[in-house]
Amino acid sequence: MEDPSSWINLAEVQAVAHKKMTKPAYDYYASGAEDEIALREAQMAFKRIRFLPKMLQGLPEKCDTKVKVLGGRYTLSSPLIVPPMAMQKLAHPDGEIGACRAAKMHGVSYCLSTMATTKIEDVASAHSSTVVPPSEGESLSSLKMFQLYVYKDRRVSESLIRRAEAAGFQALVITVDLPPLGHREADIRNRFHLPAPLRLENFIGESTTTEIDKKGASSGLADHSQAHFDSTLDWSIVPWLRSVTTLPIVVKGILRADDALMARQHRGGAVWGRN
Repeated sequence: MEDPSSWINLAEVQAVAHKKMTKPAYDYYASGAEDEIALREAQMAFKRIRFLPKMLQGLPEKCDTKVKVLGGRYTLSSPLIVPPMAMQKLAHPDGEIGACRAAKMHGVSYCLSTMATTKIEDVASAHSSTVVPPSEGESLSSLKMFQLYVYKDRRVSESLIRRAEAAGFQALVITVDLPPLGHREADIRNRFHLPAPLRLENFIGESTTTEIDKKGASSGLADHSQAHFDSTLDWSIVPWLRSVTTLPIVVKGILRADDALMARQHRGGAVWGRN
């Protein structure tokens, strides 16, 4: 079952991950907050989705999955996105580079996390150098986006934005549903921290990594979040971002329709909902 070519569904992939990964790393990816009610409900909600197809509609041999995003600025091969997942080298040595290359090869957009274990510039270079074979005569198109947590020290956030712009990222995704971080009980029990030699590569030389690199009495992720992420964010953050970047801004983590309208009123380029 450890030969990837033998895996035919996600449950099999997860079973192999559970076997091969350390308990703190697996629990970090697989667990949720508190009693994990929202996690279970999200899984059940996905299972409740049903399709009601019409018959005898003359379906073409290949369906067109193209979609326009960010006000029609980009046309993508599909509406699929690999979302920002932190510290991907916990799961595999290729980490974020392996994920971004695989996404591009399949015409899927990729969003890099602030909390990456690979430098912004290295991910951008790997994405740009990945050659995509034509798909039945068509070229696959996808985006590379950068996800931002807003730090109390705005200079840290602005520096990340500048690096993402210089590296050719095409959109900025601001996460608005994190502060405060959920009470992730598995991480607390495991005293989660980033094991050496892994590091948050975009903060080398910064004091913003010290909490997550050291094993303490609690979760290093929670300590990092509490020490550095700005929990006072309000809608003024969107105009501030627009003042420091020309990249389109995607507001990620929206649950309510009225918040989606607020994002539009503050000239967010798109809304990224959450479960």
